[in-house]
Amino acid sequence: MTIRASGSEKMNSENKFELPYKVMEIDSGDECLILSFIRFKRHQDSYSIKRGGVLGGFEVSYKCRGIESRFECELTPGNLCCFYYELENLYDGLPGTKPTAVLENNTGEAERTKITFTLNKGRCFISGSVRNKNNDYKSGIFFDIDTDGIILSGILTELNNFLDEIIKIQGHRNFF
Repeated sequence: MTIRASGSEKMNSENKFELPYKVMEIDSGDECLILSFIRFKRHQDSYSIKRGGVLGGFEVSYKCRGIESRFECELTPGNLCCFYYELENLYDGLPGTKPTAVLENNTGEAERTKITFTLNKGRCFISGSVRNKNNDYKSGIFFDIDTDGIILSGILTELNNFLDEIIKIQGHRNFF
């Protein structure tokens, strides 16, 4: 496994893992939110990855009329794994499951990243807030996106592909 830190960073096992890696894209036409994995944490080696899992940085990009922003947020592959299972249950509409899926990282006392997906009669309501890690979470974005529920299948595919790549790198499915 090789990690290269250049303009187009890559991590190779058998497949290529190119950074930035788009983890999730929500595009309603009027608004677009993209979550990307942008870098691996420095000084990780094979031993630390096998033992504690892959760590790195995530970035959110948000565009709507009059606004275009991009900044780092605080998430982990473990947060995404939990969210993937919740979103999959939401999409499958399993009886007894909550009609929502939440992607969040609220380490410490502050809520830093929280994106909630709610499915209702074929519509997907996505609301949340993402705080800017680069300025100690003093600013961020708040959004409400109403879109067709069909978007969930694409998001599930993107998340599954990302988690599969992380599993290949780690050599295990333990994200915690």
